[in-house]
Amino acid sequence: MYFDGIAICSNVGFPYIFLTFTSNPNWSAVQNILSSMNLTIVHRPDIVVRVFRIKFEQLLIDLTKKKKQGRVIACELSFVEFKFIMDNNHSSCPL
Repeated sequence: MYFDGIAICSNVGFPYIFLTFTSNPNWSAVQNILSSMNLTIVHRPDIVVRVFRIKFEQLLIDLTKKKKQGRVIACELSFVEFKFIMDNNHSSCPL
């Protein structure tokens, strides 16, 4: 098990793919769900997270099990999470 990118590079060599995967509130799956409930992304940010998770898991299956880009020797996953702290003036915001 590798704990960071430096350890991976020192043991198996440098990567030839650096992949960034981000969520998009304008994905058709997200927009279809929100429009059917007559809501916006502000009302249900969890839907973007759920769709992201589904797409991300499919990407991992495509890369690791289906070997769409070749054999995977090592992988490091890093997630960046943004949290919002609001003052009392924004208490009506559902986030």
